[in-house]
Amino acid sequence: MKLEGSFHRATGSLFFWGGVVLLMLMTVVISIDAIGRYVFNSPLEGAQDIVGVSLFTLFLIILPHSFFGDYQIRMDLFYARMPGWVRTVADLVGAAGALVLATVLAWQAWENIPMFYVNHAGTLNVKIPYWPFNVVMLGTGVLLLVSVLLCVATGARAGDKGSH
Repeated sequence: MKLEGSFHRATGSLFFWGGVVLLMLMTVVISIDAIGRYVFNSPLEGAQDIVGVSLFTLFLIILPHSFFGDYQIRMDLFYARMPGWVRTVADLVGAAGALVLATVLAWQAWENIPMFYVNHAGTLNVKIPYWPFNVVMLGTGVLLLVSVLLCVATGARAGDKGSH
């Protein structure tokens, strides 16, 4: 139980601090862009690129914590009324889907990092390099994989309140 608690705290810190930094960055960039666009008729170059990669990164860092904490979206109206064995099957199907997602994210990132680095691939407007975001994608894919495996191995989630 200690490992699960430590993992939940670590992914929670990643989610919280990453979210704080990225949301503040997006707010500042969008504000500067809007003021520049509508007051000075000069939008911030690359604002869409910055916000786009920030939003994608925010989505990625949320994944491990949301799965392990049982914070993902589901139809609680139906889920709460399901018999226990149906909920277990639904949880296993969700875990299988999360395993597929984690594997695809990690594998694609692993495959793309060298190519993006060597080719200097980046966003369209200001060429923000893609490879650092693929490093984040690889890391969160691995964390999501660990999250799912911990849940399956222990049969519980950090956010489990006894409803399963």
